Parts: sequence; C-alpha cells; structure tokens
Amino acid sequence: MEDAIVRVLGFDLVINLALGLALGKTLSLPKDHPQHTTPYWQQSIYTAAVIEGLTRAMPRAERPEAGLTYLAGLLHNFGYLLLAHVFPPHFSLICRHLEVNPHVCHSYVEQHLLGISREQIGAWLMRFWDMPDELATALRFQNDPHYAGDHSPFANLVCLSVRLLRARGIGSGRMRRFRMNYSIA
Repeated sequence: MEDAIVRVLGFDLVINLALGLALGKTLSLPKDHPQHTTPYWQQSIYTAAVIEGLTRAMPRAERPEAGLTYLAGLLHNFGYLLLAHVFPPHFSLICRHLEVNPHVCHSYVEQHLLGISREQIGAWLMRFWDMPDELATALRFQNDPHYAGDHSPFANLVCLSVRLLRARGIGSGRMRRFRMNYSIA
C-alpha cells in the first residue's frame, strides 16, 4: 500500500502532504470563526487540489515543484490557525469585524487590530521553522496578484487558486475582480 501511494502520488507530494497535516494537527481548529466561512481543512484541501491542477497545466519547463505548490495550498491559511490559537480574544474580535465588514479584506482588519496579518504570521513561522523559502513566500504574498519577486510562481498559484475558489463560493473574504493575466512563471 505504501509503495503504491508513493508511486502514484510521488514521494515529494506524500512527504509534503504528511508535513502539512502534521503542522495543522499541532494547533486546534478555532471554535469561533466568522460566519459564512468554509471550514479550514476543506478550504485548504480545495486550494491544494486547484494548485495541483494548475501546476500540471503549466509547461513542464516553467512548472514549479509540485510537492511544494501542493503544500503551499494546504498551508496557505496557516496564519489563521495561529491567530486563533495564540490570540483567542483578538481572533474573536477579528471575526466580529469581518462579519460586519464583509467587503473589507481580512488583512486590513488584522493589520488595524493587531498590526500584523495572518499571511505575515504564517510566513514568519515558516521561516522560523526553516521551511523552504518558496513556502514562506507563497504564504506571505498570496494576496498580491502582481507579486513578481523571488519564488513568485508559488505565491501567484496560491493567489489564483484562492480567487478561483472564491468565485465558486468556496472560502471567505471579499470577492475581488481579477483579470486572468497571471504570470505564473
């Protein structure tokens, strides 16, 4: 069974999937959350699956490492768990602000209330744990469709995946109009 899983999915993907699940299990899911949000793991798995499909559709020469793109999808919202775990009263306040201001990006609310966003927290933790720079970059710049710095394909894939899912009613946050002029490479 183990051999079949590794052969079908690939060793890197299996390792990164296991790592993502292990990291997520270290923190409990928040009991308090904004209304009308997709459950954390459901959103993470959907995002990872969309990223996997987008990665496979890219020309082989421009394709980033699939295992890391999948892991970026799984952990794209890891800062959300950290906020809920480390700052429960502040997280509850953030949830209430997001419920009454659904048109406002969560990053603005978090910056206003805490001085830091979930993306910044998640990226910082990835760097602190010596995770690959591609992963930290994906988490940090996932809301910037114009990010063109180091490891931009990872951040661009997460950004595009999250927005595609939001367009289908999966996820949370305000719907932004976007043009399909992403440069993944």
